[in-house]
Amino acid sequence: SAETPGHNYRIIEDSGIGEGNEKEKFQQNVAAIELMQRLEKEGRRATPEEQAILGKFNGWGTIANAFTTKKDWAKENQQLRELLTEEKYENARHAIINAYYTDPKIAQVLWQMVQRLGFQGGRILDPAMGSGIFFGTMPNEIAANSQLVGIEQEEITGKIAQQLYQKAAVYVTGYEERRLPNNYFDL
Repeated sequence: SAETPGHNYRIIEDSGIGEGNEKEKFQQNVAAIELMQRLEKEGRRATPEEQAILGKFNGWGTIANAFTTKKDWAKENQQLRELLTEEKYENARHAIINAYYTDPKIAQVLWQMVQRLGFQGGRILDPAMGSGIFFGTMPNEIAANSQLVGIEQEEITGKIAQQLYQKAAVYVTGYEERRLPNNYFDL
């Protein structure tokens, strides 16, 4: 079974996800990373209140300037270098070329389409989940009848997704590296 104990984050209308300018999104990412690091150190899962902070993680594609040495981003670049190990910094920097942010409203429309096609639940795979916008916007009636499996290659983003979607099996690896059974997933 893909299920594990815990609780999954739900993206609600006023969650503030994706809002703010580039520097505000950077600060949301920093807050999420600091919280994720603290949770790892304490060896525990995020509470629903903490998930609200983690849920505002924007990924790296929306704040590519944080990895530059532009004068107006020097402070943020230094903050990121101090927050992450050199390896994690480089992995995050490399992720900006293929990290795409999906607005929750787009994910909700796609879920409406899936429902119109008759899908009511089953085994769901998100092979490049990022922080999990599609899991977070999933209609309650589908979520109640589904097993969730997600894959995210970038380590920080994947660990945040694991904290957000505690009832899902979230693998931090490349999709091409994860062995999955043939003809297993419904969506």
